[in-house]
Amino acid sequence: MIGNDLVDLRAREAGGKSRDARFVARVFTARERELVARSPDPDHTLWMLWAAKEAAYKVAKKLSPAAIFAHARYEVVPDDAALVADDTGRPVFSSGHVLLRGIAGLDGARFPVRWSTSAAFVHCIAMSTEGDFGTLRVAIAACEAPDRDAPRYDPTERERASLLPARSSESIAARRLARALAAEAGLGEVEIVRERNGPVFGPPRLYRRGGTAPLAGWDVTLSHDGALAAAVLGASEVGT
Repeated sequence: MIGNDLVDLRAREAGGKSRDARFVARVFTARERELVARSPDPDHTLWMLWAAKEAAYKVAKKLSPAAIFAHARYEVVPDDAALVADDTGRPVFSSGHVLLRGIAGLDGARFPVRWSTSAAFVHCIAMSTEGDFGTLRVAIAACEAPDRDAPRYDPTERERASLLPARSSESIAARRLARALAAEAGLGEVEIVRERNGPVFGPPRLYRRGGTAPLAGWDVTLSHDGALAAAVLGASEVGT
């Protein structure tokens, strides 16, 4: 299982968040707050930690429908030896894991994570188990990217039924990316559908167009923020 999260650093609300003491105290553990406080770029580090928590929660929700997003129960532990320079030259973490505490059915679980960052965004991918992140298909683009705007990527009726109206345009952009990745992987025409579970929708699942069951051996995860959208597609050994 995979999850991902994207933060558009150019969005108005992204700047200065590390100075919001109430937010920092509510969302981050003592160890995470120390990482933010001693970072040369506290806002960037904060959003790296946030993205990892979000990505891990998306994995947790697939494994345990009862999982909740109590932020401080998802503790991000970067690998100290995995510092790299991003496109601005600043040192950033490239890998680590998220430790889950007190999450239904997943207490003590440890999800590996990998980050990619730039001056424009922070992106994080989480996996349910150790795996090769290099085998994942990843796409990040502006929500209005023309190369993903072909009519064949228009959402189907079933896809539209599982969209939240308030963010439907951004969700459609993420789905376009995912369907393009699926085409590149040779899966043909697919749908990304969230099944309703009572009053809420479950995680996105990958279906062949018109199919009645999710594609075995494949997982998909979507995210969007600000003007950007992202999709990640992964195949297990069963699906390769």
